[in-house]
Amino acid sequence: SIRFLFFDFDGTLVDSSEGIVNAINYACEKFGRPKVTMQDAWKFIGPPLYDIFATLWETTDDAVITSGIKTFREYYSQYGHQMQFRFM
Repeated sequence: SIRFLFFDFDGTLVDSSEGIVNAINYACEKFGRPKVTMQDAWKFIGPPLYDIFATLWETTDDAVITSGIKTFREYYSQYGHQMQFRFM
């Protein structure tokens, strides 16, 4: 008998890209960095947040990256999760 069934939530059951991109852009705006377009943002959806901000902001400064992640999470926890759409 099957005891557990696992699904990849983002990108499989729901499309959360709008909330992710908006949260990335919120952090970019707050830190005076250029925003990303939805078209360019696809390369930033999937990797760990640390890697996203390190790549996007071209930095290895842990404090800067961590601040970006904190700001992303502030936005996403309040608004981003509301921008998820089920795949039909």
